[in-house]
Amino acid sequence: PAMRHLAGLALLGGPGAGSLTDQVSDLELLALSPGEGRDRVGAASEPAEDLTARLLAVATAVGSGLKGRPLAPLPVRGLAQLAAVLTLLPEAASASAEPVWGCTAHELARHLTAEVVSRLGDAPLGPAHAWLALGSATG
Repeated sequence: PAMRHLAGLALLGGPGAGSLTDQVSDLELLALSPGEGRDRVGAASEPAEDLTARLLAVATAVGSGLKGRPLAPLPVRGLAQLAAVLTLLPEAASASAEPVWGCTAHELARHLTAEVVSRLGDAPLGPAHAWLALGSATG
């Protein structure tokens, strides 16, 4: 019940609403929430549609070219969180991005992870390292 409630709350803002951190957090909740066919608070459409809409909405934040770079570099913590959450996505949701992005969400996660590792260098341990560990444990 708690995860269904949290997933319902994630749906309230709509795709693309809020900061990148908010969008990625919503995507994470939907990725980890009960699957298709289960009741969710506030869900008007199928979970797969919600997840795909949220997934595609983060594209604006990471740059329309996706494999290119946004005009202003994203904070390394946000980039690490995004990479970890993209890794958590079910295969079908990951593949749903390919026609739009030109790559799956999992492929983008690998690219972002490499960028995060490069940017962290010898930085002291922090939240970005924790997101990298989570992403590597699930991927």
